[in-house]
Amino acid sequence: MNRGEMRTQTRILLGETVGDGYVDAEINTVLNTSCLLVARDVLSLKTRRDITTIAWNDPILVDPEDPKKEGRYSLPDDMLAMISVKIWDGGRWLPLTKMENEEYDETALVPQGSIPTHYKLEFGSVSLTAPKAGDISLWPYPDREYIVRRTFMQKPTPMSDDTHTSEIPEVAHFCACCHSA
Repeated sequence: MNRGEMRTQTRILLGETVGDGYVDAEINTVLNTSCLLVARDVLSLKTRRDITTIAWNDPILVDPEDPKKEGRYSLPDDMLAMISVKIWDGGRWLPLTKMENEEYDETALVPQGSIPTHYKLEFGSVSLTAPKAGDISLWPYPDREYIVRRTFMQKPTPMSDDTHTSEIPEVAHFCACCHSA
């Protein structure tokens, strides 16, 4: 179903077949939120993105505030939930172990360069003017260039037009309408 059809279905579920109780824009907003929540529940938008690390003490990192000096890299803005993190080394993908913030913070007191074996996730931004998804921190800090593969559930793209169709599976469109209602 496209957004227009999903809105019509939501109106039917609300018992409003004439369209005089809820404004289209209200239902459209709730439909996009519902698609996001349904995507989280059905785990259907699995994707992956690779990043290339740099040695934490590489001389090209001249800015003392550069997050890469602490093995920190940005998360994708469209990430809904992380599934796994792997690093490419010696012709194979090695899984990294997730650490909780407290454990990571105690471990990462002394920077050590080596192949990362652990990671932690920090969600959100420290700035209201530059919101972002957050960071992934690697431990030990990378001692050289590595490829890190982040496999995650992707947020569906908000539908901005009545002809747009949500990226969640078609069988889940009715679930989003029910949630919206």
